[in-house]
Amino acid sequence: MDAYQKERTEWVQRQVLREFDGIMRLLDHYGIEESEDRFLQLAIALAREHVPYCMPPKRGKGRPQKMQSFLPIIEAMAKAAKAAGQTKSMVYEQFAQILNVKTETVVREVKRFRAESEGGKNK
Repeated sequence: MDAYQKERTEWVQRQVLREFDGIMRLLDHYGIEESEDRFLQLAIALAREHVPYCMPPKRGKGRPQKMQSFLPIIEAMAKAAKAAGQTKSMVYEQFAQILNVKTETVVREVKRFRAESEGGKNK
């Protein structure tokens, strides 16, 4: 083996070791234990995180957090609309568009906010 081949072989070995070290770090990062199928588990974990059609379905957003800060304003505007002879639903529909949620979601959250507010006053 001449000097070039020896140098090339050592370079390849260093590259393989560096890649292997990176893979071992990934296994640690994803908490994958040593097993026969650990590389398959790693491939699945990486795909679920980075490949759109392999990602698990998104969970429901739950109670819309963005809406929480608007609830006192929505409630006040709905009361003002009712006092002015307008419907509260118009206010709810407008806020639903602004917040990009369904009108029913706004109504439900306002009712929940109202119940929590009234519950706090009675204590």
